[in-house]
Amino acid sequence: MESIRDGISFLGTLPFVNRDRLFGLGMCASGGYMALVATTDKRLKAIATVSGMMSNQTSYFKTMDRETVCAAIATANAGRQKFYETGKVEYMDGLGMESLDLDSLDKTSAQYEGYEFYMTKRAGAETYPNYSHKSPTFLLETPMLADAQSYAPYLYTPYIGIYGEKALQDTGSLTVKFYEAASEPKELVEISGASHVSLYDINADVDRAITAIDTFFQKH
Repeated sequence: MESIRDGISFLGTLPFVNRDRLFGLGMCASGGYMALVATTDKRLKAIATVSGMMSNQTSYFKTMDRETVCAAIATANAGRQKFYETGKVEYMDGLGMESLDLDSLDKTSAQYEGYEFYMTKRAGAETYPNYSHKSPTFLLETPMLADAQSYAPYLYTPYIGIYGEKALQDTGSLTVKFYEAASEPKELVEISGASHVSLYDINADVDRAITAIDTFFQKH
């Protein structure tokens, strides 16, 4: 989240940027991070989330048992200590892509979609050689605490939440729940026929999301 704040600060130094017309857009996990930043950073005049993960409790504490959560935290803590002492970074498959049993997954599930997006030439290393699905182990500590849902009533910044119709049973419900609790002004948009991941790169779905965001930002 500090990176988002740094980005806002940097934009404010550019002579061709109107610092009074800065807006925020967060997708997937960054949707929750953007909402948390906007809660206490009013340099953003309005924000939008697309396929937003508005509470990481859903990914960790509410879906893992105590033993699993504590093991993940221990790995992250050990990685931080090693980095502090040696400067060496240990990496992990944070999205669990390598351990997925693709044959057992529903082809319309967010997990299967994620694999098809991140681990194939669609958006993976085959197309983007500098991309990696792995991240430093210690970076897990902060995201586990990210819970924008708890602060939704105190956002006080214009908000538009966008989700795909096909994602309503999983991640889309997080956007709906956040919207319902968020302060006014706010707007909720369902993109018909879209899924969680199709809003990343399928032009027909992305275009509809961008149109809705642009219209909302123009009003605020």
